[in-house]
Amino acid sequence: MYNNELNTFLLVAKNGSFSGAAKEMYVSKNAVMQQINLLESHLDLTLFNRTTHGVTLTNAGRDFCGRSTKNIGII
Repeated sequence: MYNNELNTFLLVAKNGSFSGAAKEMYVSKNAVMQQINLLESHLDLTLFNRTTHGVTLTNAGRDFCGRSTKNIGII
């Protein structure tokens, strides 16, 4: 697992949007989307449902988020 991708995933999940995570990371929205696409490709999972109003976690995304935060000590 790549820390960059994991950190980006957690920020997108927290913010509910790629643009919100991008602002917090001081990077472009496209950079955030690219990180999430790479992570989803590596995991062979869809982690987010994408809409014009933001993103929500899929069931797989919620499970991955829970496992990720437990593994790195975030509650």
